Amino acid sequence: MLYVVATSSVIGAVDVDGRTWKIIGFPHGEDSHFIGTDPGFIHLSQGKLHLTNSDNTTHDKLVIWVLKDRNSEKWTLKHTVSFKHLVRKSHVLFGVDEFTVVAIHPDRNMVFFVFGRGKRLMSYDMNSWEVHMISHLGQNCFGQFVPYVPLFSESLADGQQ
Repeated sequence: MLYVVATSSVIGAVDVDGRTWKIIGFPHGEDSHFIGTDPGFIHLSQGKLHLTNSDNTTHDKLVIWVLKDRNSEKWTLKHTVSFKHLVRKSHVLFGVDEFTVVAIHPDRNMVFFVFGRGKRLMSYDMNSWEVHMISHLGQNCFGQFVPYVPLFSESLADGQQ
């Protein structure tokens, strides 16, 4: 499936053949509805669709949701962490120059993000709660970030050529 954030409250999904299309609504917590918020960030990790966004009730934490069954629209809250823990700042502007999620590790519970004027590339491990600074990209670093995940064919993965 190909997933695209279509608006600030829905994700469009289409299969690789273009035959099956569907709309998936953003997750809704008991007291947190994502209508009219930042578009968030989607990525596949561990074979499941993940969505990150700021909590729109208090705007003081990063929330990570997972769609455990791709045939369902039922989101499960996977993890929350305060921006204070991540970047030592109570509130950030999510999805703009100040704080941008750029990837979720394809096999681990790890989020990569860029923060601050100096564009610090950082990682956050959801299991250990550890935050690491990877690199200063520099304030002149602009544009989109595209994660690269190598794709190995089944024959190569099986050791056959």
